[in-house]
Amino acid sequence: GQPLRATALVSDAQPTRNTLVAVQADLKRVGFELTLEQVPTNVATARRQTGDYQLLGSGYWHTNTPDGLFIVYDSRNITSARFSGQNSSRLHDAKLDALLDRARTSHDPAELGRLYSQAQQRLTELVPAVPVYENHSIMAWHQDVKNVVFDTSHNMPLFTTVWLDRR
Repeated sequence: GQPLRATALVSDAQPTRNTLVAVQADLKRVGFELTLEQVPTNVATARRQTGDYQLLGSGYWHTNTPDGLFIVYDSRNITSARFSGQNSSRLHDAKLDALLDRARTSHDPAELGRLYSQAQQRLTELVPAVPVYENHSIMAWHQDVKNVVFDTSHNMPLFTTVWLDRR
């Protein structure tokens, strides 16, 4: 019988501000009131350290390793005054931590698949975060440009080995 309400802490430097405005409009249509509290970056950082927020309008996280779940959801990665971690949901779940620990020490591809599958299943039970967009980078270059390589974590082009073929 009570209206659903939440406040999202948004830093003035975050690239997700516009996305959150769209989410706010969508939620309003279904009766969920989302307030965006935009603050200077130093204020957002201080509040993130103490957990003084309901929702974060954070950026995106990516890695070119299977360690992404550990980085974002393991309890050892909760931000504090002494440590800047990426577990912004402040999730502390012993079952998930144990699965991620076992996966981080395994070298068996089949076991890794099973452990990460179980970890993902656990995350669907806990729902510590709701991703709202996928980051894509679209790039084009002329066929004479050769040897463009990409950073596999950020999907950004590296031009250190590029050369021009004008045959």
